[in-house]
Amino acid sequence: MRMRRGARCSMAVMMWVAAAGVGCSKPAGGKPCECPPAPPAGAAAPVASAAASGGTPASGVPTETEARAFVEQQYVPTVQRLERILGLAGWNAYVLGGDDFYRAREDAEVVYRRFHSDRKVFERVRAMKDSPEIHDPSLRRQLEVIYLQYLDNQIDPELSAKIVELSTSLEERFNKHRAQFRGEEQSDNELKRVLRTATKSEDAREAWEALKQVGPLVAEDLVNLVELRNEAARQVGFADYYTMQLAIGEQTPEGLKELMDRVAALTDAPFARWKAEIDAELAAKFGIDAAELQPWHYGDPFFQESPPVPGLDPDALWTDRDLLATARGFYAGIGLDVEPILARSDLQERPGKSQHAFCFDIDRSGDIRVLLNLKSDAHWAETTLHELGHAVYDAGIDPGLPYVLRGAAHTLTTEGIAMMMGGLTFNAKWLGAVTGRAPDAGTAERLRRQQIRSWLVFARWALVMTDFERELYANPRQDLDELWWRTVARYQQISRPAGRTAPDWATKIHLVSSPVYYHNYLLGELFSAQLRSYLAREVLHVEFPGDVVFVGRAEVGPWLRQHVFAPGKSLRWDAFVEKVTGRPLGPEAFVAQME
Repeated sequence: MRMRRGARCSMAVMMWVAAAGVGCSKPAGGKPCECPPAPPAGAAAPVASAAASGGTPASGVPTETEARAFVEQQYVPTVQRLERILGLAGWNAYVLGGDDFYRAREDAEVVYRRFHSDRKVFERVRAMKDSPEIHDPSLRRQLEVIYLQYLDNQIDPELSAKIVELSTSLEERFNKHRAQFRGEEQSDNELKRVLRTATKSEDAREAWEALKQVGPLVAEDLVNLVELRNEAARQVGFADYYTMQLAIGEQTPEGLKELMDRVAALTDAPFARWKAEIDAELAAKFGIDAAELQPWHYGDPFFQESPPVPGLDPDALWTDRDLLATARGFYAGIGLDVEPILARSDLQERPGKSQHAFCFDIDRSGDIRVLLNLKSDAHWAETTLHELGHAVYDAGIDPGLPYVLRGAAHTLTTEGIAMMMGGLTFNAKWLGAVTGRAPDAGTAERLRRQQIRSWLVFARWALVMTDFERELYANPRQDLDELWWRTVARYQQISRPAGRTAPDWATKIHLVSSPVYYHNYLLGELFSAQLRSYLAREVLHVEFPGDVVFVGRAEVGPWLRQHVFAPGKSLRWDAFVEKVTGRPLGPEAFVAQME
């Protein structure tokens, strides 16, 4: 997105933002922030509204009339404005990177959490959620969602502010960090390019170590943040933050572990076979024995992506290609318009800007944007389709739904759509259809092998993150370096470099910005596979799910909008997945697609 030059907040907006405790000042760099809309005349300030909402509760069992009045007249008007303020503050911080913007984002989150911390309101919401007088399924679901928002914030306000302050500081350090590589400051994009293309062990090692330089800068504070989060969880009655976050996501530690164990069991043998092939290829590439391979030889800082199959140069497929034109054409061809989204987005690299990729739904009312750092390579081709997958999901949610239900059914469902779209960049039929240059038979076979390897490599990496994060919150003061490399060895079959003592686990930004989230990427892959199988069988009438490429199938977008996007949060994720795909979430379709 190109920020609007000269935009200024009206006095009404500035008073509203000040009442919320959110700054919106012009930074030293001279580029103004984007301001939220002015509130309607007579609107109460957010904090005052929050206090008022905890007023005198009705006696006895809450009725449906009381519950509806609370949601529609007290809760939604305030939270709607707070979420827009928070969304814009986050966008400004990640896109512009100035200190003022990070402070504004921090302030906005503090106010948002404070609004949801009112104990009286929380107890009232709990009573309404559990009331036998609530017969409307939509209203009951809204109360369940609101209850989880309050549950996440039933902690001491000072502790909450500390958590937000520390997490914001850590995110800022991650986003602004630029590693030193051979005497020069380099972006993550450049270092990852060196890592992917290196043929000498020394070059790969130096690039990998440069990508890990951020670890010592954040490790101790990251442990402190974990301890603060655990303290908050214990205040609410949970053993630790990991358990609490799963509960807020309507998941359980036992259920998640059982599902992850099934994934591990079904992928152990195929991963070992494909990993042996990868090792042999890398040993030949670097001129060493397979037993000498180190983490930096795998072409990715975390081995979360597979090295390319020999003879396949994924980046070459995208050289001189217009990624945005390709994405626009593909999504338009399946009946999903991304033009309004791209018009609001920020797409190019820039100093100070976050080097990662995100989709922002600013207001649940159509202001949807993506943050990218485009390069004409395979990674950014996949990432562009992925983030726009999130975006079309958000855009397709029924705007007539109650505000509280205008969100994805679960993070795993939006991740599933994003992964289904991004994964198409490995499909030879899709590439031929969208680029007009069909890969030859040899390239098509190599792409198929690459896709299988990528699924397996990512699944095993996600198991690393899931196990590590569970143990991190269970005991944050254990030897985390040892825990990290032990978990990596278990799932990825990669050994710790001799003498390595750096906190490499701390270099994964998700531990700060998206805690207890990573497992949803893998669950998203499972959902994606089940959904693709259902689409092939029931909608597109294609025998093999791998042949589902969607290109030019204008019925796909409307079907996804009606059945996947439009329902929003109307159903719990597990019931939603079973309704949409015909079966409970499991790893069987995910593994079957590799055969």
